[in-house]
Amino acid sequence: MRRMARFLVVFLAGVALLAYLASSAVQRTTRRWFEADIAQRMAGLAQKNQPALLARWTAGARQPFEAMLTDLARDRARHSGRGLRPEQPTAGPHPRLSL
Repeated sequence: MRRMARFLVVFLAGVALLAYLASSAVQRTTRRWFEADIAQRMAGLAQKNQPALLARWTAGARQPFEAMLTDLARDRARHSGRGLRPEQPTAGPHPRLSL
């Protein structure tokens, strides 16, 4: 009986150690994937929207900035699972926010 108890203690300690090491490896890998995904998305957004961000913010240069914000809103809705269709209208500008 004593040998069986000793075996179970060693066995369970080994399984616990193995589970801890496996979960640590999965967590590191998942975090690395997540950070790479976020970096890739941000680089794509910065590259895609660079002309609108660098354009002069004058009364006549409002169109590129509004188009960029509309595209960002649609991208965010699509990636969040709500999925705006291109023909689906987006909400208009807020009355207290003016560009």
